[in-house]
Amino acid sequence: EYWQPGDTYDPGLDDPTDFGVVQVRAGRDTGSVEFLLNAAPIFDGESLGGSHGNGDAQVPGVGGGFHFADYFVFQGSSGQDVTIEATSTDIVPQLRLLRPTDMAPEAQDLPVFGNRATIFEDLSQSGVYTIIVSARATTGNPGGRGDYTISLNGAGSGLSPAPAVTGAALARGPADPGDQEFRSPVCSLPLLQLRFTAPSHEELWVDRVVVRASGTGGEVSDVVGVRLIRDRDGDGRAESGDPELASGRYVAEDGSLVFDQLTLEIDAGDRGDLLVVYDITVVSVSSAGAVFAWLLPALGLLFLLRRQRATVLLLLLALLPLSCGGGGGSECNNAFDPDGLVVTFAARVDPAEIVAFTSAGDPGTPLDFGAAVLTSGTLSVSN
Repeated sequence: EYWQPGDTYDPGLDDPTDFGVVQVRAGRDTGSVEFLLNAAPIFDGESLGGSHGNGDAQVPGVGGGFHFADYFVFQGSSGQDVTIEATSTDIVPQLRLLRPTDMAPEAQDLPVFGNRATIFEDLSQSGVYTIIVSARATTGNPGGRGDYTISLNGAGSGLSPAPAVTGAALARGPADPGDQEFRSPVCSLPLLQLRFTAPSHEELWVDRVVVRASGTGGEVSDVVGVRLIRDRDGDGRAESGDPELASGRYVAEDGSLVFDQLTLEIDAGDRGDLLVVYDITVVSVSSAGAVFAWLLPALGLLFLLRRQRATVLLLLLALLPLSCGGGGGSECNNAFDPDGLVVTFAARVDPAEIVAFTSAGDPGTPLDFGAAVLTSGTLSVSN
């Protein structure tokens, strides 16, 4: 997008630190981009010299075409009486005063001849006003090239300091559940809360998170689902109003899950909480009970070995359900046998494996959060 008064960026000639990169990505909200180009501050009682020439910004002329222009800003308050004056022996100066809110003209003086333009104005708003000093094109000087002086009286206190700039951050969330203990399997159980903080001046986009498992429980058999959930109210609980961003299931013990193409977007200066949630059935807790469940059928079979083979086969088929322990199952919240076994689960996230960008950052270089590995508290499941 090109704005007429703006400069263009030549990487071979210009200083990159004088320009900002705005990253625009398909399907993403780039957010508002607010800036004022080529503006210099001017204060109450101050006179500044300026010059118009090739390379300056331009504004539309009253009679058509474009005139060279420079920009100045000052802090004004509603009700202040200001006097702005531009003088020159080289050009016919023209003045425009723009409001802080909508950048519409508050006042203007656009003479067609002479060496002076003056604005007397009772300011209608409080905020940062913009002065445009332009040069009317004349015969022999079509662009309005030349020197001028601008002065301001009646307003122009010190401009508000720029807000402190903070970068992106990642930490354990304040409502992280920590160590937990349960006596039955459970669904929608948060193990870890991650808090992402966007930079003060840019949106934060989180695209990829890797979750790694550990503990004595069997992730393949015990954990029937792992989900990433946006914790909207930051309370550390997975609730109906919290959107699910991704889900998966472990295929190896102490394995990992890669959640790609997430849609976690956080506004500039805001924070977003992400929950790592487990759905647990804990087959391994009931599996030890299967050993004892086999004992009684085995004794019966020893007694019946001398009987008819058909009878033995029928008994095997009849006793098979009893020998499976009566617990576990493929879904969470199933009951399991009271064998006293305890299994543990934990999840960890390495910031080095998170892919995230800022809206104005380099699209080829993910952010480096520079934090230690975040590991959940230990989840113990027993009966």
